Amino acid sequence: DLFPNVPLNTIGTKQLNKMLEEKDKFEVDEGSVTIMSYDAYTRFGFSEEKYTELTKEIKDQITNPDKEAQKEAGGKKGDRAAAIEQEKVEAIIGSANVGTDPRLHFDKSGFDHITVDEAHNFNNIFTSPKNTGTSRQSNEYEGITGGNSSTRGLKLWLTSREVLKNNNNRNIMLLTATPFTNNPLQVYSLISLMAKERLEEMGILNIHDFVSAFVDVQQEYVMEANGKIKNTNTARGFKNAKAFRKLINEFFDYKTGEDGGINRPDLIRKSILLPETEEMKQNRAVLEGLFDAKDESGRPLPGAALKSIGNQQLQNISPALLKSISMDEKGSKMKGYGQNFVERSPKVKFALDSIVKFYNEFKNRKPGEPVPGQICFLPKGVEFTKDMKSYLIAKGIPKDAVGVMTPKEKSAKAKDPDKASEGISQFTEMTEDFNNPAGKLKIIIGSDVIKEGVDLNGNTAVCYNLMTAWNPTDEQQKLGRAWRQGNLQSRVHFVDVQIEDSIDTKLYQKQAEKASRINDIFADSGGNAIDTSDVNPDEVKLDVITDPDRKAQMALALGIAEETGKRQEKQLVILSMQTALEEHEKFSSSAEYNEKEFLYYEKKASDLMPIVKELREKVKQLEKDGKKTTEEYEDAVYEYEDKEDDLKTYKKRASEYKQKLRTDQAKLETIKKKFERYGLPEDPKTAEKFINEEQAKLDKERELDKASNEQKLIELKERYRKERAEIEESKKKRGLDKLDTLVTNHVNEVLDDILGVKRAKSLLGKAASLYSEKILEFNNSFKSLHKRKRNASDILLYHIFLDFT
Repeated sequence: DLFPNVPLNTIGTKQLNKMLEEKDKFEVDEGSVTIMSYDAYTRFGFSEEKYTELTKEIKDQITNPDKEAQKEAGGKKGDRAAAIEQEKVEAIIGSANVGTDPRLHFDKSGFDHITVDEAHNFNNIFTSPKNTGTSRQSNEYEGITGGNSSTRGLKLWLTSREVLKNNNNRNIMLLTATPFTNNPLQVYSLISLMAKERLEEMGILNIHDFVSAFVDVQQEYVMEANGKIKNTNTARGFKNAKAFRKLINEFFDYKTGEDGGINRPDLIRKSILLPETEEMKQNRAVLEGLFDAKDESGRPLPGAALKSIGNQQLQNISPALLKSISMDEKGSKMKGYGQNFVERSPKVKFALDSIVKFYNEFKNRKPGEPVPGQICFLPKGVEFTKDMKSYLIAKGIPKDAVGVMTPKEKSAKAKDPDKASEGISQFTEMTEDFNNPAGKLKIIIGSDVIKEGVDLNGNTAVCYNLMTAWNPTDEQQKLGRAWRQGNLQSRVHFVDVQIEDSIDTKLYQKQAEKASRINDIFADSGGNAIDTSDVNPDEVKLDVITDPDRKAQMALALGIAEETGKRQEKQLVILSMQTALEEHEKFSSSAEYNEKEFLYYEKKASDLMPIVKELREKVKQLEKDGKKTTEEYEDAVYEYEDKEDDLKTYKKRASEYKQKLRTDQAKLETIKKKFERYGLPEDPKTAEKFINEEQAKLDKERELDKASNEQKLIELKERYRKERAEIEESKKKRGLDKLDTLVTNHVNEVLDDILGVKRAKSLLGKAASLYSEKILEFNNSFKSLHKRKRNASDILLYHIFLDFT
């Protein structure tokens, strides 16, 4: 409709197959527009020469190993490491050619522009900032990863480079509501599709350069999927934020839903607080004891607090998820592990009972109308989704009204034979049924697989979130499953189900603080750093301890660690000063020696040059005189060649020492800048005195720290005992209703809201109040007409007004 005169091609797999049957190649007409499915697009490859050219580019992006330096540094081990790395790179690049048709060459098809819808599906291109140095150099960004490189992402990178090259670095457009999470590698993956020229101008030639320029990297203890604790590098956010924002805003036109005029349902987000069971209280007391765990040498055990917090999160979903509450991975399993998952969990029971009550109450209030959809997010304990479904069925929900969506359903074929024959999965089949108001499926229980990349917004009214994620973008993604354009419901309720006074409430509070920071990436103003990190366990571990004395010990330990960290930073600066001073001495001495040798060999070469020239002329003259066979000629040639060899040697050595001298001078210039940065005097002796004074100050500070810690501990214990007493008193006063009452109140509130009852009551109340005020105002005005005679029209108007109201 917008472009009636533009030829339009719509190409899916079937259309592509048909076109290739008719022709043995693919070309688009000049000036035409082609709409192509993902599957059809992935079948395009490149001509052999173009593929070689483009894959060389992407190799340099993924890694740029200096093979000679690796060989020199590591010998055979270096060779082997380089070979293994090269094999990995080749495998990654090779995946971009998987599934391509040899008749489909993108570079010969005539495409000048690419627009990609749902572009976040292509943001896993570069997944690790590989080291670019020698095998002996450690990779300072090891641990910052982004999953596996996607085949279609790599293919889009290759095709985008071809388009940029042929169209003045333009003509790539990406459309997405969620371009990236808080992973910097995803940011680079997308921006590298569009900003090749700008990145090169900034000196950013690969992912390693990007991370160096913009990513704030810190070491932290993290819990891996298998529950083991690992100390690794993590991306805490973006540094040099002003330059970073400028780059982002040059290539991203960011709009909120409100900016874009998107018609979404109203979002009502609330948290439901539930009391702990006695079993959970006992487990929590033991789990808090892990904070005191020590290693064999008596030092605090790394990762103990993280292990405790992780297990507290699991038991808040259900105590049935707790395998062990000790640091021993091989310890015996907890009694009751895997048993009565629903019944032992206040959270799961509340969510499921609410789902049942909503389903039945809606049918009673609105007989004959489609029941709105409900979603339950279960990030952990996916193996118990069947127990949850069985519970709902036992409560009277029809079997075909409940669906479970996990990775298993993504790969399983659809239950409908016709859909299965078309290659549709159970996951897609359920999505379509759930989004159809006339469909049978009304309740989805989903693992993390439904938190992003799937639309569940056909007619969804309520979502239940059973665990808050550490990553702030995960929570935003969950909201987007139902709270999005196209939902038939005008109101969506997102319910965070939490255990009172636990890791749930602390993490929820921290997430609220961090949720808006991803959007800071696109802000035009702000500081020079953007915190987009996951919530750090260090930020909540103190809050989740309920024992006041243990909390005081932990707070003191954290304070000491913080002060120790500051002292270590100062010590590192002092050590860096000392190193700079030693380097200055080393390279000054080296520069003096190299300059001396350079001048020596330069003079030797200069003195020898006229002699060599004279000998060369003598040889030429003898040749001219026809004396090439004489002994005189042989002696002249021998002497000439001997002196010429000496000249070459002198020149070579002069060049070598000159290069060494330049290197020394460059090093000294760098060291001079270090001196300036550290505030060191230029004179080495004065600088040494300055360093010694700084070290003495630091030693004094350490002594003062030790003296004050005992008093700090007394004060902290007093503070936290008072704080705990206030919390317990507040809990008594507030109280929490029984689970059944909480469910009834919650469901009635939701139903009243989505059915308009709550708003109707509110509007009627406002109207009644307004009219009451107007009647009173009119009465007062009417009675005050004593200054003039009340005529018939006054009285008539009064009665008409009363009749109307």
